[in-house]
Amino acid sequence: MWDEEHIIEDFEQGEDLEFCVMDYDQASAADLLGRVTLRAREFDRHGGFSQELSLKQCGAGCRAFLLVTVEVLPPLRPSMAPVSEPGGRLQVTIFKPQDCAK
Repeated sequence: MWDEEHIIEDFEQGEDLEFCVMDYDQASAADLLGRVTLRAREFDRHGGFSQELSLKQCGAGCRAFLLVTVEVLPPLRPSMAPVSEPGGRLQVTIFKPQDCAK
């Protein structure tokens, strides 16, 4: 599934996000198409993060990308600033990867 949006509750400052792109089918076990880690320092700031990430472990000679948007949302407690504090939240949108094939 692509063009997914997720809210991550209780995000803690300094936590990185790991994205794994998998190929799921009924004929065989799931195959890893690529993975990437987005460091907290890249998105835990004003304006968040919105760009392509280069996938690793996607096969020799393969260059694959994942378009991701991460926005730090205000915590459910209105007195807190929209940065990753205890009780903070993230909105993560994952778009279709490019050039992934198995």
